[in-house]
Amino acid sequence: MNPIALAVRQSRAVVMITALVAAAGLFTGFSLPSDIYPPLQFPRIVVIAHAGMTPADSMVLTVTRPIEQAIMEVPGIRRVRSRTFRGASEVSGQFDPATNMVVALQQVQNRVGEARPDMPPDLDLIVDLISNLGSCYQGQRFQIARYLFHLITQVQQRELGVKRFTKSGSL
Repeated sequence: MNPIALAVRQSRAVVMITALVAAAGLFTGFSLPSDIYPPLQFPRIVVIAHAGMTPADSMVLTVTRPIEQAIMEVPGIRRVRSRTFRGASEVSGQFDPATNMVVALQQVQNRVGEARPDMPPDLDLIVDLISNLGSCYQGQRFQIARYLFHLITQVQQRELGVKRFTKSGSL
């Protein structure tokens, strides 16, 4: 039998089935979660240190290594990675997924605070969860933006042919 002829003969049934499928689609559409991505908890804490124009070798010895050692003492740490530039250092600690990150953040802040007297006095430190870096207090956002602008300026000035670098836009 021809399906088109069947649909024409049973037009009321076709309209009813179409309405039921549309209603089921609307019901399931409104009952689904509205977020596109699930909420994520990154088990990672980042320490950003900025010390003016201190050479990279000195930064490694006086800033990066003490911060790495302080982070390695925190329970639940899985891996510590660091990057050091002239006048700047970034140390990130990755924790086990089951670790309570609020407690781990407090422990990292305490350990870094204990190591702070052995570091240069003009050192700016930011210790925060990786998921919170975008939603810091306004003062810390300004410090992060200033630090990142400083790093980008250094990289751009090393490139051949770059004579001037300016920032445009806002936070």
